[in-house]
Amino acid sequence: MEIIDVTLRESVYCNETIPLEIGLELIRKLSLAGIDYIEIGYLKKDCTIKSSFMNYNPEYINRAHALSRGKSKLSAMIHPQDFYSNNWDTNVIKKLSLVRICVNDKNITEIKPLIIFFHKAGVKVSLNLTYISYYTTKQCLKMAKLAMKNSADLFYIADSNGNCLPENIKKYVRTVASIIKAKIKIGFHPHDNLCLSQINALTAIQNGADIVDSSILGFGKGAGNLRTELFPLLLLRKKAISESKYNVMELFNTAKYFNDKILKANNFEEQYKYSLYGLKNVGLKEDEQIKRMALVNNIKAFTYATECECDFRKLEKTFKRKKTHLNDK
Repeated sequence: MEIIDVTLRESVYCNETIPLEIGLELIRKLSLAGIDYIEIGYLKKDCTIKSSFMNYNPEYINRAHALSRGKSKLSAMIHPQDFYSNNWDTNVIKKLSLVRICVNDKNITEIKPLIIFFHKAGVKVSLNLTYISYYTTKQCLKMAKLAMKNSADLFYIADSNGNCLPENIKKYVRTVASIIKAKIKIGFHPHDNLCLSQINALTAIQNGADIVDSSILGFGKGAGNLRTELFPLLLLRKKAISESKYNVMELFNTAKYFNDKILKANNFEEQYKYSLYGLKNVGLKEDEQIKRMALVNNIKAFTYATECECDFRKLEKTFKRKKTHLNDK
């Protein structure tokens, strides 16, 4: 059982900006706490978001590697289209232990060259199937088999919308584990839109997952993630890990440091809007459309989310039907 802390990568979706030096100190603290993997960010190039946690930055990777002191392994995430826009320095890439490639049913057949490249650099590869709630278990299994066929080291199931219930996670993970677990490891990435990240993560582990994602104080996209500093307590209570695996007090110290340096009070409307999105199975793309339409029509996105009984993924038609009613209020 292993944990990947994704605080720094998830930060690119949050209003609160993490300065580089604080991010590096977070890496040092997480390493002292014994977290298995620390995800240092994305491997993009010339992204409009000017952040070391989004853009490929050799100096940052080298510093992160030095601070981890071999106690924690480093990972990074990449979208397939970003792979071909970079001239990779393999001496830098080798500082990573794991690269996670975001996949879907459209691009998963095109990622073999990426796997070969990173394997040649001595880096393990995970294929992360995002927005799992958009797929059936049959579709998920088909992509898991492709991951196994292409020699990926891990296959990840990501509840990107925070829409899944424990019984959904049980079905996805158990189905995949029954076929691929003997060959590659299985991971799970939860979101906390419906306050189910912890029970969903535990369910994933109980049904075959080897590794889960979490973040300090649940910091992350929308309603946030599983909490790095608290999930080990549940694992200890369930006797799923040894008492020596993680330094719990160091994790608490890390959480306090992060709270004091970065975290601000969550915007109430944003927090609960994302909880509704978890219910309705709505992702970031739909949220951007909702915000644009709400702005044009002088309606809060939160109001639209709370008062519209509609299919959020058919936005244009439903908004036209509901906007007069909302304006009347």
